[in-house]
Amino acid sequence: MNKISQSASNLFNEEYNNLLAMVLKRIALECEHHEIIKMKPHCPFVSEYVREFGKLLRIVYKYNLFEALKEEIKWYINLFYAKNLGINSINLIVDSWIMTILGWLKSPECNELATPLKRLKEDIPQIISETQFVDVKSNENLKNFLNLLLLGDFREIKNFTSSLLEKSNPEEIIISLIIPAVEKVGLLWEKNELEIFEEHIATINIRKLLFYLTFLKTPQINYERKILLSCVPGDQHDLAATLLETFLELKGWITKNLGMGLPAEQIFKAVNKFKPNAIILIFTMLSMLEETLDTVEIIKKAHPSVKLIIGGRGGMMSRSLLDERGVKIAENFNRCHEILIEELI
Repeated sequence: MNKISQSASNLFNEEYNNLLAMVLKRIALECEHHEIIKMKPHCPFVSEYVREFGKLLRIVYKYNLFEALKEEIKWYINLFYAKNLGINSINLIVDSWIMTILGWLKSPECNELATPLKRLKEDIPQIISETQFVDVKSNENLKNFLNLLLLGDFREIKNFTSSLLEKSNPEEIIISLIIPAVEKVGLLWEKNELEIFEEHIATINIRKLLFYLTFLKTPQINYERKILLSCVPGDQHDLAATLLETFLELKGWITKNLGMGLPAEQIFKAVNKFKPNAIILIFTMLSMLEETLDTVEIIKKAHPSVKLIIGGRGGMMSRSLLDERGVKIAENFNRCHEILIEELI
């Protein structure tokens, strides 16, 4: 794919609010009247991800991340298939952006911007055929643990986990049991197979269990290095940061967790106050790339010696941009631990 010109990217950005309003209007009309797609009950959900897809396009156009767009559409496919909406809803979203871009923006920029979306739409059937639909391999321990989480009896959860710890250590429990359980809860939530209260009680008990695990083991090694964790600005899903914080504490690192995504200036103030040896940012949605790059730039400028690590799907899809800025990408918790050792010890 050829690069999008700066003038086309700028035009899309300047007209973005108008474009989004028209796409949302078209989606609402289709949800109301299209008998084949039958999306009327799902219109609020679809509209939410129309906005998310629009934010993604701003990033893709500005940084020419077209391969990342193909990867990100796999996430949308998984999400929409989990909701039993399927290919029609994906095509509707992509079509709506194509038609609005061509109908509202001037030539030749409109054609330049629409071309990668047309190619994406052509590729969607093939992408679906190649997509590994997300699922969590279940085993007896995971089934039992998940049932206990949804019942919400923390004494039983603690007893069950303690029995597993006779043959394993807390870090391994996080990797082999707790993370898969979190993923399974997320999948059930996406499929509307959990009530709101069930998702909440499972999440609360996972947090309590992580707190409990930190007191069960004295790390064999104390690295005496301070690690600051945070979600990237705007990201409100902080459970991944809490999981990683507990994992690293058990490995022997000194951690501080800022939780859900604070503004970049607040993360910067925390860096100034705590003076960490390394900062780990959890970056999941590629649409938050701008906020992530701003945070990296602010920290790097004032604290060039601090090591920066990014984990999450967004980091892997923008690896080349982050590599240029001296940021390390961690594909998983163990790799994060390895990078800290490589960089700080």
